[in-house]
Amino acid sequence: MSLQELADYSQYGDNPRYDLAGKFVKDKEGNVIFNFGKHQGKKAVDAFRDDKYYMKWMQGAEFTRETLRIAQEIFDFVYPPKK
Repeated sequence: MSLQELADYSQYGDNPRYDLAGKFVKDKEGNVIFNFGKHQGKKAVDAFRDDKYYMKWMQGAEFTRETLRIAQEIFDFVYPPKK
């Protein structure tokens, strides 16, 4: 696979993938966007603000570790863990 083919593969439509599974992409402003499900097309931070229980659903569903790690980091940004 050439470098250009690899770069093309890492794109998901007009937006670059943020995780290998393509569940998250980045928009032109650099925001992480859901690329699946009921929040598809929404900024991840806004989706978690609007639907606090979506993270719990994701944890019980079949996603890659990388996708769950990214989701958890965004969720923790929206709802910082108590110290």
